[in-house]
Amino acid sequence: MADTATQEQRLPKGPTLTKFSDAELAKLSIPFRNALTAHVCNGQKYSQIAVDQAIPIGTVRSRINRARRHVAAMREFEANKAKEDAREFEQSGLPSARA
Repeated sequence: MADTATQEQRLPKGPTLTKFSDAELAKLSIPFRNALTAHVCNGQKYSQIAVDQAIPIGTVRSRINRARRHVAAMREFEANKAKEDAREFEQSGLPSARA
């Protein structure tokens, strides 16, 4: 496990997301999801994923990076949507449920 943490720290670009919900994973394409879960959830090294999935190691790196970026974009979209919804609610003048 220590090796996986070290490998995570070496990733130079993109979001360094290490925890994902089932809903987030379900929204990824199968190749991205398979590479990401093999690395993050199962702790496999890139070289092992490449062998297991019969793809070049560069493809593994690319898929993991793109999967992380996609999840980060989903999270940013959801956060922005929540802020927008809250702002619209405040402007509506309706009483809050906290009262």
